[in-house]
Amino acid sequence: MSDLKQRKLRITIDTKCGILRIHRTVLKALGDPQYVRLLIDREAHEAAVQQANFTDRDRIEAPDYAKPYRFQINSKALTESLAHMMGWRQGAAYQVEGILGEGLALFDLKRAVEKKKAIPAKGPLEEK
Repeated sequence: MSDLKQRKLRITIDTKCGILRIHRTVLKALGDPQYVRLLIDREAHEAAVQQANFTDRDRIEAPDYAKPYRFQINSKALTESLAHMMGWRQGAAYQVEGILGEGLALFDLKRAVEKKKAIPAKGPLEEK
């Protein structure tokens, strides 16, 4: 089984920072497109990342993998709108696993899981 098939397709919506992160596995599964489109279906509560062309309306240029695991869309309005639509807690981050369709990765926002923040390890106390 290839590494891609073992890895899950994910997006993360961070309502605190106003960021929607598209993980690299999504782009790899779509064939490393130069452009993608983010589609939101408000009635079905679904999001999709779709392959796009230069001529497509609302295209987003996918990065050349400067960051190895994801790229992000910075939009406080988008993340607040999604949080409001889904009844999510403001200031939290949610991760959604998706499935691969023909030319797109589909994410059921009803299946989003709130990400727990890691508790920083306490180091030794410094003497004064």
